[in-house]
Amino acid sequence: MTIEKYTELSEEQKSEIAALEEVCYAKEGLSNRAFLSNELNVDRTIPSFYLGYKDGELVAFLTTFIPEHGEAEVVAFTRPDMRRRGLFRELFNSARGEMKARGIGRMIFAKEPKSLSGAAALKSFGETKLLRSEYRMVFAGAPSAPPAGGLRFEEICERNSEDFMRVESEEFGDADRSSNYLDALLHNSERTGYVMFEGERPVGVYCINFDEFADGFICGVVVTRELRGRGYGKKLMTHALSVATMPTGRAILDVDSENPAAFELYKKLGFKVTFQVDYYLKKI
Repeated sequence: MTIEKYTELSEEQKSEIAALEEVCYAKEGLSNRAFLSNELNVDRTIPSFYLGYKDGELVAFLTTFIPEHGEAEVVAFTRPDMRRRGLFRELFNSARGEMKARGIGRMIFAKEPKSLSGAAALKSFGETKLLRSEYRMVFAGAPSAPPAGGLRFEEICERNSEDFMRVESEEFGDADRSSNYLDALLHNSERTGYVMFEGERPVGVYCINFDEFADGFICGVVVTRELRGRGYGKKLMTHALSVATMPTGRAILDVDSENPAAFELYKKLGFKVTFQVDYYLKKI
């Protein structure tokens, strides 16, 4: 197998990967699509996309999502008729070499519980540790009216970018991560976000990425720590839903199993779980 590595993908390559993904996922009824952009990676010079070719055909693919320093999330798939030939290990070894050279010591495999091929691949790597699960949730309906009185929402722009960075960095403690998200919000027309103010003080933020179907994917939802448990999260999410559902009436988000309060809030707002992804750590 010939392996090609890229930091960015052409539209033709994205179409080629999507076609392979469709074949692979149909076999097991999977849903966790690969993210084919490096715009949120903390270091965009690291190759993120590994394409495996056999006789000129794309037969295997691996991507590394690097939203923070020190670890990379891995999504990979191999054409069903080419499995059990070591192709995934070849891609993984290529990616592992790049990660180790950049000081990344943790690779985290994303696997849906019903993926038997994914389970077999993990088993072949020896010791891995289940870190957490994420639940994909979808909202389809009529959102409540945005909150009125006492709070102000401003779309993220250069003028309020420092307010966004302050809230984001306080939560995640990674200025590079927050800077990448801000850059994507300011320069990608498919992304938007808002800062929530109480008076002149920024007290919350959220981001939205509109996918190819114009569904709004809500992420980066943060309320400042001293105000949590006081209803601000519901107000922030109500506003986010009013924006995210504008094009199609649908909104999507992922919630971590380690955040039960958010999970319960999203259920109360009308979100329903559509699938689960488990994350397994492999130290390299």
